[in-house]
Amino acid sequence: MTSSRSSRRGVVLLLLSVLLLACQAPVAAGGSTATDFEEDGKSPKFPGCDNPFKSVKVMYWVDGNEMNALTGITARFGGVLPDTASATQKLPAMLAGSIAVAERGECTYLEKASAVDSSGATAMLLVNDKNSLEMMACTQNDKVPDLKIPIVLVSNSSGLKILSAIDGGAKVNILMYTPTKAAFDGAIPFLWLMAVSTTACAAVWTTVVVGEENKKAPPAGGDQEAPAEPEIVELEAKTAVLFIVVSSCVLLFLFFFTSIWSAWLLVIMFCFSGLQGLHFVTSSLIVRVFKCGDAKVKLPLIGNVTVVTLAVLPVALFVVVMWATHQSSAFAWVGQNLMGICMMILVLQIVQMPNIKVASALLISAFLYDIFWVFISPLIFKKSVMITVAKGTEEGPSLPMVLKMPKEFDVWNGYDMIGFGDILFPGLLVAFSFRYDRSHGKGLTDGYFLYVMIGYAFGLSCTYVGLYLMKSGQPALLYLVPCTLGKELKGGQEPLAEHSDQSSALNSSEASLNTREAGDIVPDPAAVDNKLLDPVVTDDPTPEVEEGTIPGAPDSNDSQRPDQGTCDLYRGEWVLDSSGPLYTNNSCHIITQMQNCQGNGRPDKDYENWRWKPEQCILPRFDGTKFLELMRGKTLAFVGDSVARNQMESLLCILWQVETPVNRGSRKWNRWIFRSTSTTIIRIWSSWLVHRSSEAVGIAPKGLDKVFLDIADETFMEYIPTFDVLVLSSGHWFAKRSAYILNGNVVGGQLWWPRQAGKMQINNIDAFGVSVETCLTALATNPNFTGIAVLRTFSPDHYEGGAWNTGGSCTGKVKPLDEVVRNGFTDTMYGKQVASFRKAVQNSGKHSSKLKLMDITEPFALRADGHPGPYRSPDPNKKTQRGPDGKPPPQDCLHWCMPGPVDTWNEMLFETIRREFEGDSS
Repeated sequence: MTSSRSSRRGVVLLLLSVLLLACQAPVAAGGSTATDFEEDGKSPKFPGCDNPFKSVKVMYWVDGNEMNALTGITARFGGVLPDTASATQKLPAMLAGSIAVAERGECTYLEKASAVDSSGATAMLLVNDKNSLEMMACTQNDKVPDLKIPIVLVSNSSGLKILSAIDGGAKVNILMYTPTKAAFDGAIPFLWLMAVSTTACAAVWTTVVVGEENKKAPPAGGDQEAPAEPEIVELEAKTAVLFIVVSSCVLLFLFFFTSIWSAWLLVIMFCFSGLQGLHFVTSSLIVRVFKCGDAKVKLPLIGNVTVVTLAVLPVALFVVVMWATHQSSAFAWVGQNLMGICMMILVLQIVQMPNIKVASALLISAFLYDIFWVFISPLIFKKSVMITVAKGTEEGPSLPMVLKMPKEFDVWNGYDMIGFGDILFPGLLVAFSFRYDRSHGKGLTDGYFLYVMIGYAFGLSCTYVGLYLMKSGQPALLYLVPCTLGKELKGGQEPLAEHSDQSSALNSSEASLNTREAGDIVPDPAAVDNKLLDPVVTDDPTPEVEEGTIPGAPDSNDSQRPDQGTCDLYRGEWVLDSSGPLYTNNSCHIITQMQNCQGNGRPDKDYENWRWKPEQCILPRFDGTKFLELMRGKTLAFVGDSVARNQMESLLCILWQVETPVNRGSRKWNRWIFRSTSTTIIRIWSSWLVHRSSEAVGIAPKGLDKVFLDIADETFMEYIPTFDVLVLSSGHWFAKRSAYILNGNVVGGQLWWPRQAGKMQINNIDAFGVSVETCLTALATNPNFTGIAVLRTFSPDHYEGGAWNTGGSCTGKVKPLDEVVRNGFTDTMYGKQVASFRKAVQNSGKHSSKLKLMDITEPFALRADGHPGPYRSPDPNKKTQRGPDGKPPPQDCLHWCMPGPVDTWNEMLFETIRREFEGDSS
């Protein structure tokens, strides 16, 4: 897994490099065209030296074989060439009576032309000593002879082609004329359509092609899986600006050091990126169309490779090799466009903008970048750096990072081009808009995506209008950025500029754990010496609780518990079940290693076989097929701490036995799609369920966690319209060092409080209660949330003899306890949580039916046997028994083994959901 991710990260970095270079090609006509040199206003005219500069099409044949036409420029002096090929004739490249081919030399243009004219030649083709074209003009002091022959200048690299053929003894014929550029460029509509289609396709690719919401059931077995999407790279504002700076440096390097090797380096990078793009796009389409499975073949030295990859990769490699070796072919543009489009689709799945701030920074920087390097750079470098680099060198391959379309209806032929950057940069914004609309439940007409796409299409049209009117290459971003970004900032029903950093999480692809979850067992405040942790804290504010009592605990008549009627799910006993667990650690591959107790060497297994039996009914064994059908087209979200992750992974493992889900997660969120029923399972990290910040507030210093007790956590709140079932988990992080903010004021803290601040108004227990009330009230009263919010009560830990970091242990527990061993902290947190739940119900009024209580604390207080204990890793040398000093080894008595008791939570959740959707509580 590690090597796979590293290789994919390498691909990401290479693709980003291509993206960096892709912004160098403005929309321009390929090659030198009829309008490239018509700059009469920049050169004076005198009698006998007043011809207009015109581009010349130089056709030539070597031993009767027609070669690719060259482009030249006429002089201010001399004869005038015809404007059609039929009005001139093909002449040999000789001297007398033919076309003279001469090198630039040391003479002036007039001296060279006079010598050739007196020799009897019919025209002169002058080979420049530079690899560029220059305007052959006169000065006020020049004495212009009466020259009758046309004078044409070609670049050094073009002229050497003819000279080398002549030196080799071949017969060379030349035909020159000055064709008029066609009024209409028929290639532009096709190029416009390619760019717009690529942008739109890349934005919706994950949903439409990969099959995020494919409602057609796969063949029996349900184990089909789309090819793994590449790793997500989210840009940051400072990274976006740095991106432009580095791109400018690369641009300058290519401007000053353009050579064959640098051109081939770009070709190699393009080939590798194009290969990745072809493989990704083709594999996705094959899996989508033919419902192919994820069957793998083990290859020597390589390992497991999917059958789809084995079939697609050789074909993609063939396309890439054929293009690389036939770049000069008349049809090479087809392969280049195919590779480029696929690569851009892949890049826009990998590189994403998390919010509109980053989008603004990137696009505005790119906007200024384009203007500077196209229009301002000539004032510094004597010519446009952008256009010079985009045209490349005639000695090596042309710049490959462009889409190109041959101008078949233009006598000049050549190509119309658009740089990848003019698709990728706006494409990032278009894709962001699509993800935003989907995550906020917006349709096509009331969201941003459609209008940003229209803005992109309009901006690109304006680019081509500018190209036509100004007769020169145009920086497309000059038109595209205002037309796309302007809509995002000013349009729509709410200010998108306030959209948070989580906007892209719903369509990302890597499912991994939040770094805060590594070792996130937090201390029991009743067992920690506060003075050891902070010298300026008050005494532990946790109130004492009379043993055997649970203040605020619900009874079976609580209206929000899903046990109305004949069955109370939460009153009962644990019974041994011979049918065994719902899955095994070998049949589920997403179990967090710390909870994989059997995989970590735990010797006993009975803890997997105990089932909860309510007193008055039977809690049904979890049926994965029925669950998915019940949740067809719906989204279930687990929100909270690592215990929420524990429950989410349990549910996935159960459902995995029915169907293999598709991974659509991110580093911040877990997200899985069951394609047969379009059921989505999401897990969002939210330690406190309310807003958190590390910025300084009042007396609370920067760096300390600030918990805003009266503001629900926007991390998940802005997405609740898309959730049908929301399962909430919190509490354990209120034992963590933090400050509590209420109404903008610092009112308390845990393991932190300055002595000079006086008495705290709120301790960690009260803060927990306020946070629960805040979150639940915000959910229930939100008019856009139409689902149900299930509050799972406080998950009990079973540390004996201390806390997790002070020698607490649950070693040796192999079956449920006969009776609950009361834990003052657990009982107090549970009681406060239930009391706050009731307050939220009262606050919610007619919307209170959205709130459900999943009362697991008391039943699971009996399951001291269900924790990993010392079996937290597969290390064969780990300590699992007490040492000679009697101290137990480090262990986890908070999270739950998988499989294990946590699976019962999901059976209770299933029953809660079933009663809500089917209305049956028996």
